[in-house]
Amino acid sequence: MLVGARYSKQNPQSSYMVENEAGATAAECKNGKAGGYSCNNVDLLSVMSNSDIAGDELNDIWGWTDAFTKREFALVGTKSGTTFIEITSPENPVKLGTLKGRGAASSWRDIKTIDNYAVIGSESAGHGLQIFNLRELLDASNFPVIFQETARYTGVSKTHNVFCNEDTGYCYAVGDRSKCGGGAHAIDMSDPENPGDAGCSGDDGYTHDVQCVLYNGPDDKYQDKEICFASNEDTVTITDVSTKGNIKRLSKTSYGNSQYTHQGWLTEDQRYFIFGDELDEYRSGIKTRTHIIDVSSLDNPVYKNYYDGRTNAIDHNQYIIGDYVYQANYRAGMNVLKMKISEQVNKKINSKRQVTSISILIQIPIASTGRGLPTHSSLQAILS
Repeated sequence: MLVGARYSKQNPQSSYMVENEAGATAAECKNGKAGGYSCNNVDLLSVMSNSDIAGDELNDIWGWTDAFTKREFALVGTKSGTTFIEITSPENPVKLGTLKGRGAASSWRDIKTIDNYAVIGSESAGHGLQIFNLRELLDASNFPVIFQETARYTGVSKTHNVFCNEDTGYCYAVGDRSKCGGGAHAIDMSDPENPGDAGCSGDDGYTHDVQCVLYNGPDDKYQDKEICFASNEDTVTITDVSTKGNIKRLSKTSYGNSQYTHQGWLTEDQRYFIFGDELDEYRSGIKTRTHIIDVSSLDNPVYKNYYDGRTNAIDHNQYIIGDYVYQANYRAGMNVLKMKISEQVNKKINSKRQVTSISILIQIPIASTGRGLPTHSSLQAILS
């Protein structure tokens, strides 16, 4: 750990002095360093090691804020289960306890929330979805607590990801090839402790990740419909899931040099889908590449452009708040991109024809936490 009292003592030549920081593992970003970590415009508020969290490998993170008390919690996936950490005081995180997963340990676990419940999936066979009432965290004491699941959904065996749409009360489990062909499986969460099978979206095969929204974007045809944007290994596939018994595929969009369409997120105006390809950096030797699709017509999306980052790190997950894209990468920490959407008509002339194209530009990273602080799987950007 490149912060804290031990690091400060071992590096007296550094300007970092833990007693001058906001917390025991906090570090203000100064001259490109937060303690021993590279940084730019991001202060480090605290660090917990894997051993502090679970004594185990970690694989995912999500967050929950109690609507009444405004207390904030990090929900951390591990190989063996889920760890709950209170981050209401971000400089002083507190491990509250753990929930053991079902079945064998797994390197893949995914956590989302709906209302006051966590929904937890895993690629461990027979795991199903664990449902946990997060309000138990509010009264927890004598840490760390061994929590018990509140309910369990066994309509799927294993999943790679799960997405919950709080606007509609449905969750979507993806990646179980024995259910819906690996596509999105809709689950009725109107009563979170008694989830129900609601339907399938599997006509495009395996889905790796998905975002579903109550649509209010520029396509008038689908206003107020529930629309899902799926990362399906080699395409971005859009479906209308409004009628769970009759889910309809609207479009399927490929792009050049696709290697593994991994995960993406809509801009807040729902005009663009920003996504990453997990293997294009590894197989093609390119810089971290962020792809942009114009989805203003859900029936006819158009691949627009890409932005290449500052390193060759493999991209993993990204989320959007306002004009900012918060990205987790294999070995390049957290990167924050500022989107600048501009429509520029560029004419490229060759001997055969004149081509007119519209470019969507994403500006350079304005913030990062450097290569020394890997965030392989995920991050959560919380607007508070």
